[in-house]
Amino acid sequence: MISRDWRSIALLGRFLCLLFCTVAVGLSPLCAQEEEEGEAIIWGEEEEGIGDDFFGEDEEFFDEGEELFDDEFPEDDFGDELDDFLVDEEPMEEEFGEEAPEEESIDLGYAVRLSAASPAFVNNTLMTWNSLIDVRFGADLPFTFRLGPIRMRIGAEVVTYKFINYLPEGGEFSGVGVYGMVTFPAGPSDMHGGVGFLGSAPAVVVGQSFGIPYADNIIFKMGTRATLTLTAPEQLKEIGPRATWFEGFFTVVYSLDL
Repeated sequence: MISRDWRSIALLGRFLCLLFCTVAVGLSPLCAQEEEEGEAIIWGEEEEGIGDDFFGEDEEFFDEGEELFDDEFPEDDFGDELDDFLVDEEPMEEEFGEEAPEEESIDLGYAVRLSAASPAFVNNTLMTWNSLIDVRFGADLPFTFRLGPIRMRIGAEVVTYKFINYLPEGGEFSGVGVYGMVTFPAGPSDMHGGVGFLGSAPAVVVGQSFGIPYADNIIFKMGTRATLTLTAPEQLKEIGPRATWFEGFFTVVYSLDL
């Protein structure tokens, strides 16, 4: 009984060894045929299908396309047009470069101004004083000066002013003033300032205007201006240290080309 059992165990061990060898041999070719990433399998039949015959019929199409391209876009015509374009651009750059210096030498001519103004707001010194219409006459020289990108003109102006006291009744603050003016033109509009005298009191003015061209040498302007006396005029010394008012005005500018 014991010998039969050992024989059975020996036969079973041999069978297992044979089975293991068979499985090992069957699995080993599968490991050898693993493909690397990015590689494609090309079968023999497909290799035979791709060749000169695959593109043979399309060669005529590519040849015709090249001929059409040559006919529609001839190199000689395109080269001539490009040369003409480059030649035309050169004078434009030269003309643009020559225009800048000419702006600095523009002669604006003499500008003569006639204005009508009416004070709208006053300080405490003139709180009980009324005013109606004042007149201004001025002129600008044709010469311009530059301070960096800012262009300016110089001129002069003669003004009238009149305030009448109504509380208490009586008293009048009136006369003629003279200013030296500096104007900063911006097309038909401008900003301006001046220093001068109103009667015997030194004064400063600052204003701006918006212009509307009417003709080649006429401009209508509307604007505002502030006037400040640095000391009190004789008529107002007992009331306050200085007189200040803010006014609106309408101006007609006439340019003289001499």
